[in-house]
Amino acid sequence: DITNIRQLAVYSYDGNFTFVDSIDKREYYVFERSAVRSFPEPVAESNFKLWQNGSQNFDYLILSPSIFNTSSLENYERDRGYNAGTITVEDIMREFGFGRYDPTAIRNFLCYAYNTADDPKPQYAAFVGDGHYNYRYKLTDTPEYFPPAMFASRKTDVFYATFDGDGFMEMMSGRIPIRSQQELDDFVSKIENYSDCAPFGEWRIRSIMVGDDEYRTDGRNDNLTYTTNTSTLIESVLPARMIADPVYLIEYPRAPSLKKPEAKEALLSKINNGAVYLNYIGHGNYHLWAHEHILNLPGDLSSFENGDYLPLVCSFSCDVAQFYLLGGKESIAELLVRKSSGGAIATISATAGSFASNNQTLNTHLIENLFSTEPISISGALIVSRAGLYSNHDSQYIIMGDPAQILAFPYDGISIDINPDTLVAGQWDTVSGITSVPFDGVAKIFLFAPNQNKFYESPVSGVGSCRYTVPGKILLAGAASVDSGYFSLPIFVPKNLSSTYGYKIVVYAYGPDNCSNASGAISNVYTNLESGIDVFDTTGPQISITFDKSAFIDGTTVCSDDGSLPVTVTLSDEHGISMGAQTGQGILLQLDDEFHRVDISQNLEYAVDDPTTATASYTFADVRYGGHTVCVQAWDNLGNASQKCVDLELENCTADIDNALPYPNPFHDGVDITFSLAGADASADITLEIYTLAGRKIYSSSKTTAEPFDWIHWDGKSKFGEPVARGVYIYVLKTKLHSADGKTHTKTLRGKLVKE
Repeated sequence: DITNIRQLAVYSYDGNFTFVDSIDKREYYVFERSAVRSFPEPVAESNFKLWQNGSQNFDYLILSPSIFNTSSLENYERDRGYNAGTITVEDIMREFGFGRYDPTAIRNFLCYAYNTADDPKPQYAAFVGDGHYNYRYKLTDTPEYFPPAMFASRKTDVFYATFDGDGFMEMMSGRIPIRSQQELDDFVSKIENYSDCAPFGEWRIRSIMVGDDEYRTDGRNDNLTYTTNTSTLIESVLPARMIADPVYLIEYPRAPSLKKPEAKEALLSKINNGAVYLNYIGHGNYHLWAHEHILNLPGDLSSFENGDYLPLVCSFSCDVAQFYLLGGKESIAELLVRKSSGGAIATISATAGSFASNNQTLNTHLIENLFSTEPISISGALIVSRAGLYSNHDSQYIIMGDPAQILAFPYDGISIDINPDTLVAGQWDTVSGITSVPFDGVAKIFLFAPNQNKFYESPVSGVGSCRYTVPGKILLAGAASVDSGYFSLPIFVPKNLSSTYGYKIVVYAYGPDNCSNASGAISNVYTNLESGIDVFDTTGPQISITFDKSAFIDGTTVCSDDGSLPVTVTLSDEHGISMGAQTGQGILLQLDDEFHRVDISQNLEYAVDDPTTATASYTFADVRYGGHTVCVQAWDNLGNASQKCVDLELENCTADIDNALPYPNPFHDGVDITFSLAGADASADITLEIYTLAGRKIYSSSKTTAEPFDWIHWDGKSKFGEPVARGVYIYVLKTKLHSADGKTHTKTLRGKLVKE
């Protein structure tokens, strides 16, 4: 009663009385048992002894519901040098939520653990489990494994690791958005494989940079900010030793569906070729990149065939990490991390709406911190990048994945020297260098043409125009052996160059034996376009074309069980092979006609320590069986061309047996069990067995055949030479099939015979 604070306010409804009161010690309310509808269950006492007085310090905390066994994750982090331990969500809620399921309890526990621990303080917190906003299950039965922190328009896990109210995190965190034990086990296997010497290759220095265009589907078109922001990152922010691989949506046609399928195809192709980093700037939501649907999950998830070439995927867009939605909606951020094979090693994206200017600032800082000279965890880079920025906006960006994950980027450096220091068109030069940490292995050397500055005028009224940067093409890609960190390789500089300045040399070196790799670059290399020395060479490269065999004879058969045709082209020339940087001088591979022609120049790889020999591969899909002609046209670095064509018969060489048919049936004196054998150059070992209906074997005969149509004869007699009685018998054909590619498998056919 507000007029008398000592008078309880008692409310009555349907015969029940309720009130709220606090009482001192030794004061009690007494009721008859029959008057009380239910009694609360007592809460078991827990004291979190491992945190008392900082007696045991974990620097990597795993927060997980008890339903998941996190021992594999603990062991993985311990193997990496962290003192990892698991605390269950149930214990946290009991101790710090007073028995209620309150997400604030998680923050309170982490704050307590951080403040009571001895130095060094806990560094990382991994939140294990997917979650949604319906904590009390009023709208869904979907399990709440690990809740999100919800604050009006902000839904962010950053809250859990922010203790002093300034919006900046005291601990580094990431969410592992799994929904089952199997998904957790798959995730741990994924990060183990990545950290245990992931595949080497220039994918480790490649960055895919995606910029949205001006189009929207709601009738309100944008300006070209996403294009220019992406261009700025490529030109001024990415380190020189990275290979920028852009996807500018303004460069792709818009279909009547208002989508850009060619942009989607280009993006997925680049992803599947491998990259250490994938950056998107533009419009988006929980399942889409861009109004043109260049990425639409989960539908496009099966197209991620990048295997162990796993990028960190950063989406500077709205809502891409909305993991907390109901109705079976799954976000891009969590789906890519959860994918057991391929996808992403981790994602950084926003849980709600964001703004382009703030995004660009955070994006810039993140790239600068991720790819500095020292290895840094993705959560460490994100925390440092947020410093001094608008915390309310940038706190929406969260990590899906292991917060302690370090990228496969080669942080160790390479000192590079070129002799002479000015390249001379149409002449030999030497590229040499030494890695900062010595090892034995291979160095891949890339010479890039200068960047191109392009101009775009939007066809949409009022949008305007912009200038943007496209990285120069690869002029050559040599390979040299590395001995105790040192390498050297002569290169032949292409003759027909168009600029005297702006060339770049990038070197990526790796040592498989000790899991070492390094990278380096020289930018703004000068080139003399006039050598003053004539080179007499009018012959184009020698061309070799092979398919499924190490050697191919023109006009013979190529086997394919799925209609694909993998082609390997080997080229050799004393002055090296042109990689297509000059217009019209690419390596062109053609199947039958110009509608099936591709430029494979940028796929070219040189032999180690041999700047005159290189190979390139490409696979044609959905090729019809039958006769085909494959042609290759290539140029050397002096502009001399050559061409070669070969004919082939594409066949399904997988051996198979079918169409078993006894003739005549019914029979009197004897019967032939006929069959068909399929597969080019296939053969089969066949055994015919005859059984009575009771299952007793009475006859057996074998033969080996390579005939497309053949048979085995049974004279109607038992194995003792006596004619069998009239009736029904079972025949069985047991076959061992041999395909032309050396593969074998077995197959059994059965049927009935009638003896008259």
